[in-house]
Amino acid sequence: MRWIIYSVLLSLSIVCVAAEQPFIPTVPGQEKQSQDQADQKKQETWWEKRDERSDIYYPHKLHYEVMEEEGDSCLLCHAFQKNDE
Repeated sequence: MRWIIYSVLLSLSIVCVAAEQPFIPTVPGQEKQSQDQADQKKQETWWEKRDERSDIYYPHKLHYEVMEEEGDSCLLCHAFQKNDE
C-alpha cells in the first residue's frame, strides 16, 4: 500500500514540475525571420530615406555629417516640418 502512495506522490510531483516549464515549439526558419526583421529595422533611419520620401522636409544638407556620426542628433534643434518662413 505504501508503494502505491509513494508512486502516486512521485508521479504528481513530476507532473507539477513539467507543467511549470513552458513548452515553446520551434518552427523551422523562425529564428531567421526574427533576424531578418531586426535587420530591416536597422537598415535605414528616417533621415537616410529623406531623399525618397516627400513627406520628410529636409531644407539643407549642412547637418549630413553630424547625423551620420551621431544619429538623429539634429532632432534636438529642428522639428523638420515645413513652415512659411
